[in-house]
Amino acid sequence: MPEAPRRTLSREGTYQIEVKGSRFLAIARPVADEAEARALHAEQRREHPQARHHVWAARLANPELWQSYDEDGEPAGTAGRPILTLLERSNLVQVAVVVVRYFGGILLGAGGLVRAYTQSAQGALAAAQPVEVRPLVRVRVTCDHATAARVEARLPEWGARLVEAAYGVEVTWELELPPEGVEPLSAVLQEQSRGTARVELLGETWGTA
Repeated sequence: MPEAPRRTLSREGTYQIEVKGSRFLAIARPVADEAEARALHAEQRREHPQARHHVWAARLANPELWQSYDEDGEPAGTAGRPILTLLERSNLVQVAVVVVRYFGGILLGAGGLVRAYTQSAQGALAAAQPVEVRPLVRVRVTCDHATAARVEARLPEWGARLVEAAYGVEVTWELELPPEGVEPLSAVLQEQSRGTARVELLGETWGTA
């Protein structure tokens, strides 16, 4: 059975529920790397210092699959793990989720915790509007100014997105584009620059389709 398309979040999403007096505040955010994912966890701890738990899960694929979670004192398998399972089943990547719990004084039991954390995370993810992603490559292009001026307007032909640009003696671009776009882009650059342009592959990543 083929793997479901990978998805990420188009924006930040939040959601809140109350279960037997406990408040569950969920936030789902697109993140670039592990540092950003952990920063969301730290941010929510600062913003909600009186909360009993700050449960966290994250899943990345830039470039390799990495995922982790933190139950933050809840019984094992009842909080962070269900949120991560939700990310896995939805095939979401470049995503971090934090669910903050203000304890209401009534124990929910293992099943109740799993349902509450899952429901709150689901709500935040839905609010963040998941979108499909596709594999991309990142390249560095170095060429003269005249070549850059002729080629820049054509970048959409190869699905290329300009990530960074520097203009000195030469023009240096960092681009993200589908793998199949690299060869035709390189061919046009060589033609326009009379063989002086350079294209360097920097690595693989994921981006919105």
